[in-house]
Amino acid sequence: RIIFCEGYTAVDQKRKGICIMMKVSSLVFSIVVPVYNVELYLRECIESIIKQTYSKWELVLIDDGSTDRSGEICKRYEKQDDRIKVYTKNNSGQADSRNIGVEKAGGDYLLFVDSDDFIDGDTLQRCYEKCVEWNMPDVILSEGMFEVRDGVMAEDHQWESAEYQGFSGRETLLKTMKTAPNWSPCGKCYRVDFWKKHEFLFPTKRLAEDFALIDKVVLEADCVVMVPTFYYYRRFRENSTMTSVNKKLKFDELLNLIDWEQFLQDRKLDDELAAAFRKRFAVLYCHDILGNLYLFERKERKVVLTMAGKLKSYLSYVEGKEEKLVGIMVKTIGLKSTCLLLGWLKRYRIKKERAKYLR
Repeated sequence: RIIFCEGYTAVDQKRKGICIMMKVSSLVFSIVVPVYNVELYLRECIESIIKQTYSKWELVLIDDGSTDRSGEICKRYEKQDDRIKVYTKNNSGQADSRNIGVEKAGGDYLLFVDSDDFIDGDTLQRCYEKCVEWNMPDVILSEGMFEVRDGVMAEDHQWESAEYQGFSGRETLLKTMKTAPNWSPCGKCYRVDFWKKHEFLFPTKRLAEDFALIDKVVLEADCVVMVPTFYYYRRFRENSTMTSVNKKLKFDELLNLIDWEQFLQDRKLDDELAAAFRKRFAVLYCHDILGNLYLFERKERKVVLTMAGKLKSYLSYVEGKEEKLVGIMVKTIGLKSTCLLLGWLKRYRIKKERAKYLR
């Protein structure tokens, strides 16, 4: 790989341009896959990477102390292909695994793939073509993902690639947030030098770590582009970390919201961008936080209510009918009573959906 010309000044733009093209022609993609007890899905994930039409890649498998045959499967593939590297550690969570994977990555661009998901065979080729077209952008997005539920695939199409070419991180966030939040680290590609320069880290010992980090990564980017169509297949599994509702997840989401609010204040973002963030957070606050406080025991609720009360200002940013109603309820009957009513309503909806499914 050509790396010796990165610091060329404006007086040597021609040589620098040649150097960039030489480097682009030899790009290596590092694919980081955290692995924990996924023996039923791991082979499909690894095979989807081995079958890439673009051959210059390395696969970094981080076995997070699996207790099933996942570690054995990783080792078997490592022996078959010298582009595959396996690192084993004690169980410490997906965030820590991703951070270690980035540390071990030796390529030019970084992709995260969850071990129960998989990607199209031309994924790296698509990303490579964008690297050539835009001379090494910081972040490469995709238009959405395929969602896989019980063997059935559906398109989750959120954006149009023609609208996202050569944007700054700020411009990208303003546009994507008007459609849907884009917090997953997957379905994206990151320039390794950019990631390591800013020392990005997933927060450990906390769920919903994607929400805590990825928008901050995009925000720092000077150049963001998007590949057309989809390449990432996200599998939804019953009782997986992100599809099951639990107290730990909701408490960590609340911690992330508090951290984000502090970040917005410390960074002193312009009014338009700060308001866009808070409008998105307001939806999460109403539905995921206030609507799930019934999960906590009575002693825990007092602490969580106090924390949630620090973010009541988000209610002034709500735009949807349901969120506005929550704001009216908080003003009328108070935060605690509102949470109890929302919890009752959520339990009722869940019970109704389950009854409908069982028919």
